[in-house]
Amino acid sequence: MDSLPITSLYTALLALLFCALSLLVVFQRQQNKIPYGDGNITALRSAVRAHGNFAEHVPLIIILLGLLEYRGFSTTALQGAFLLLILARLSHAVAMFSPVETRRYFISRVFGALSTWLITLGSALLLLVQVIRA
Repeated sequence: MDSLPITSLYTALLALLFCALSLLVVFQRQQNKIPYGDGNITALRSAVRAHGNFAEHVPLIIILLGLLEYRGFSTTALQGAFLLLILARLSHAVAMFSPVETRRYFISRVFGALSTWLITLGSALLLLVQVIRA
């Protein structure tokens, strides 16, 4: 029996993205010879924050969406939410590595942050409604 196939697939893809963000931190640390902290180096700080922001938001969303899948929520809606989450986290990472005063930074950061918040809020509310109705 294949339980939570959608959550399993997208969690694996998100884990690969997390590993890529981790490697960017490692590369920046090696390049700048900074064993911990950010050494007040913009590129390293950006890599650390892109990685950290991912770690702060994605696990809770995976849990929420996984619980929705477990409770029989629409597979199409779940796939859409996971795809939007991947795009949001990629967009946020692009923003973190873009010059702050640019249009690319603004659009990527706003899209990444808003999409992440909407997925969190939407999945939390949907789960709450399902639990209350049960």
